[in-house]
Amino acid sequence: MGWIGLCDRIGAEFDFGGLPQLGSKTSAAAYLNRPKTPLATRGTLMLEAEIPHFTVRRRLLDFEGQTRNGAGRSCFEIIIKMHTNAQLEVTLRVDDQSWTRRLNADIREQGHTVRVSYAWDAASRAAVLGLYQPGTGHLDQVLIPAPRPIPWDDLSDLVQGRHSTTIEPGVEFIALSDQFEAMGPMPSITGHTILQTLSGPKPISKVTPQDAIQLEDGRYAQPLRLLRRMLPARGSLAPLRVCAPYFGLKRDFEVSFAAHLLMAGSDVEYLLGSEAVLARAAHLLDGRCVTHGAERTLVPYYQVVFDTVEVMQGPVGIQSMILPTASPNSLTASTTLLADLPDGLAFDHGDLPFPMARRYEMVTLNAARAA
Repeated sequence: MGWIGLCDRIGAEFDFGGLPQLGSKTSAAAYLNRPKTPLATRGTLMLEAEIPHFTVRRRLLDFEGQTRNGAGRSCFEIIIKMHTNAQLEVTLRVDDQSWTRRLNADIREQGHTVRVSYAWDAASRAAVLGLYQPGTGHLDQVLIPAPRPIPWDDLSDLVQGRHSTTIEPGVEFIALSDQFEAMGPMPSITGHTILQTLSGPKPISKVTPQDAIQLEDGRYAQPLRLLRRMLPARGSLAPLRVCAPYFGLKRDFEVSFAAHLLMAGSDVEYLLGSEAVLARAAHLLDGRCVTHGAERTLVPYYQVVFDTVEVMQGPVGIQSMILPTASPNSLTASTTLLADLPDGLAFDHGDLPFPMARRYEMVTLNAARAA
C-alpha cells in the first residue's frame, strides 16, 4: 500500500487504505479500511525538521500513546531530540522493550534539514533508525534488533496530533507508511518533465531502459536503471515549479527541493568562476523564477541512474541520480535505493560533472539576474 498518514503545520490526513495523491475531502474513509489486527507489524515513521543552528537543544517530538497494557501502562512512546552537538537522540518504547540511540548530523554547515526515519518489520526481526540530510551525502543508520509491533491506534493518534502529542515548530512534516520504506536520497523529477532521447523528446515517466538519453555535452547514454517513488509532498520532498520564460524555458516544469539543476552563462562564469555550476532547486526558490509547486498530498518522483553522475538535457540541464557508496551486504545497501538495483551493477558516483554552488552564491546570482 504505502503512505497512510501525513501531517504538517497546517493539518493532518490519515487513511488506512492509503492516502490519495491530491488529498482526501473527508476523514470518513480513514476507518473503513482499518487493519484486521490492532498492531502494525511493519511500517515506517518519517519526520523532517529544519534545524537553523545547533546551539539550542530541541525536542522535536514527544508522544505517549493511549493504548494500555494489562498493568495500565501505555504501550508506545517515542521521543526525538536534537542536541547542541548536532546529535540526534531517539528514545522508543513498545511495551517492555525500550531503547535509546544517537545519530550524528553533518555539522560542516549550519541550517540543515534533517530527515529521521524509523522503519520496522517485526516478522523479519529487524528495524532501522536513520538520519539523512537532504542535499548532502550524509546518511547515518543503526540496526535495531527484534522490534515490537506498534498499536495502530497510537500511530494514528501520533500522525494526527491527538492527545499528548508535542511537535516542535521546526518540524516540517511527519509521515507514516505501512511499508518498510527506503532511506537516503530519493528521486526528484516529476513525471511530465521532458528529457531528450535518441527517439525524440519524452516525459521522464515514459522513458524506458531501452531509450538512450541525451546528455548536456551531446552524448547519448543508456540508463542503468529508472527509479520511481511515491513520496509525501512536504518539506524537502515538496515540488518546486521552475517557471518560463526564466532560464530560457518554453514551459514550466516541477522538481523537488533536492533536484540539481545546471546553471550556465557568462554571468555564472563572472560571479562564480566556473562556466557552469550545479544548484539545488531549493537554493533557486525566489517566488519568481522558482516558486512552490501545486499543492498535493503525495507526488510520484522519477530519476535516472547512469554508471556515472551525468547532466541530462531537459528543460534545463538536470543531474541524474547520485547513489550512496556502500558494500554489497551493508545496511546502506539494503535500506536505500541501492536495494532496487540488480546485484553486481557497477557504477561510480564519487564525482560531480560540475562544481556544486552554495546557497549564498545562488542568491547572489539571482539578484544579479533580477537587476
